[in-house]
This record gives sequence, structure tokens and C-alpha cells, in this order.
Amino acid sequence: MLIFPEALVCMLFVPPMRQNQAVLIQDLIKQNHYKGYEHSFKFVPQEINVRSFYNLLAIDSKHFSQFDNQFLEQNMNRELLKCYFGFEVALKNAPRFPTRRWMWYIQR
Repeated sequence: MLIFPEALVCMLFVPPMRQNQAVLIQDLIKQNHYKGYEHSFKFVPQEINVRSFYNLLAIDSKHFSQFDNQFLEQNMNRELLKCYFGFEVALKNAPRFPTRRWMWYIQR
């Protein structure tokens, strides 16, 4: 979200996701550029390209207090279905040309 700060505003309007939900925020403009990861993460100054739009997919995972519980069949199914729903929506709404839609709230 540091790269797309306007996505932070969208998250104010989205309630916590249920097990069968994903959030796709569309047509974001990349405000920041970076290089590296973790300790080598650095800001890279660049000009903002207002003609390029991006989509941001948010899918959550369940918290497991005991490590082994995440590998139970019901929990694995939940995580796989959540990913499937999210990626399906992201692929169907992949950016093809610039538009001004901001957010879709997706539920299966």
C-alpha cells in the first residue's frame, strides 16, 4: 500500500473480509517506486506515470495459534478457495486500458 497510497483510503470503506470474499481495488496510479526487500528496501525517485494503471488484489489468510492446525484439510480448503476467488476476479478484471473505476467489492 505504500506504492499505491490511495488504496489506503479505499480500505476505510471495506468491512473485514469473510471466508468467501476478496477485495480488488482497480485503476491505481503507482505513486512510489522502490528496489530491494526487507533490510535492502529503498525508495527510488522517479516521475509518476499517470497513464499507467494497476489493480491491487487483497486476500487474507486465517491466523493459526498452533502451527499444525493450518494443515488440516478444512483450513487448507479455506485458503485455497480464498486464493481461487481472488485470482479469478483479478484475472477477469485485469487492466486492459485506462478507466476510472476505483473499487469492486467481490463476494462469492
